Amino acid sequence: MTTPKFRPAAGTKPLSSIIIVWVYAFLPANLIPGVIGRLVNDFGMDVTLAGLLATGMTLLNSATVLAVRPFVRRGFRVPLAMLGAILLIVVCGIGIAFPTPAVIGALLLVAGVGSGLALAAASASISATPQPERSTNIAMIFNRLIVAVAYFLVPIIGTSIETILLLIGLPGVVVLLTARWLPSAPRVADTDGQPVSAARAGRQAWLLAAGMGILAVTDDGVIGISEVIGIGFFGESGSALVLNLYAIAILAGLVGALVAPAVSRWLGRVGALTLALALSLLGKILILVLPNVAAFSGGYIVWGFAFGLCLPVIFGIAAAMRADGSASVAVNAVYVLGVALGPTVAAQVFDLGGTPALAAVMGVLGVLASALMIAVTARIPRAAMPQREPVAV
Repeated sequence: MTTPKFRPAAGTKPLSSIIIVWVYAFLPANLIPGVIGRLVNDFGMDVTLAGLLATGMTLLNSATVLAVRPFVRRGFRVPLAMLGAILLIVVCGIGIAFPTPAVIGALLLVAGVGSGLALAAASASISATPQPERSTNIAMIFNRLIVAVAYFLVPIIGTSIETILLLIGLPGVVVLLTARWLPSAPRVADTDGQPVSAARAGRQAWLLAAGMGILAVTDDGVIGISEVIGIGFFGESGSALVLNLYAIAILAGLVGALVAPAVSRWLGRVGALTLALALSLLGKILILVLPNVAAFSGGYIVWGFAFGLCLPVIFGIAAAMRADGSASVAVNAVYVLGVALGPTVAAQVFDLGGTPALAAVMGVLGVLASALMIAVTARIPRAAMPQREPVAV
């Protein structure tokens, strides 16, 4: 069976635009915890309400990505990316002008919509590049680099709400200037056979998305509650330990993203994914099970490395599955949904059964997510991927 050949645009401008828009789409999620902290500490907002606002923003992000999926499949990537950037710039401007809890709270929800529009545009566009997996690797390296820079830069330049909003809003101008380079839906070239079943590819994409969403529940669930676990294991010193380990885990994640292309070449898709998922599960179990500083710290660092390795592999597979970007958009949307639900699920399980119950539930979910994604990946040989012939621009 001959697969369809696509002729996507190639060149540095489309890839640069994808990287800029994709990194920008995740920027609010990376910096909003600082805003939540200021709402609680500076304005006395209830912690539960602040947490609900953060969850609501993430849920709206996921819902927006899914809602505009039909439009990005048809090539409306540039207007959606620009609309998302405009929304975030306006949100940040209003928040800086009127920094009150009620205003900031409402703006956080709007920010979820804006970042969702940008994420949908970028994740669909990356499928229209000649080498989607390579493009995803490059984009994820920049993503992890920006996460690291933001994490270490914010405490230096200040953590006021105005400063954080400025850091979110200003890069939106760069998005507005570069979004026009985003590749549209690829043109289909002549084929001498039947295309790969769209229905089958769609089912595989949603199974991969389900696995990614479950994985996100375990990642954000365990890491979100890790400070509570650390304090339970080591007393008040556990809080400082977790903060330091999270910083190290961010750097380990950057290393994981950097080595992901080499690991994929050495082990293949299935091998690289299996290694990343096994390390991720091992790291989380070490965090939850052993009340030992060395094991807890080692688990945190192993998880950070695995997280950085895992994301480019999975997102790269999704990007390569469908040239119209529908698979990539689905996986990104369900991943964000898992990010939103993870802390809530973990908190509920922990309240009901403590650390042993949390370790058991997260372990089972981790195995389920791994089995789903490995099974899907094993059924997608490279020959089944759409062949792309680049057209330089």
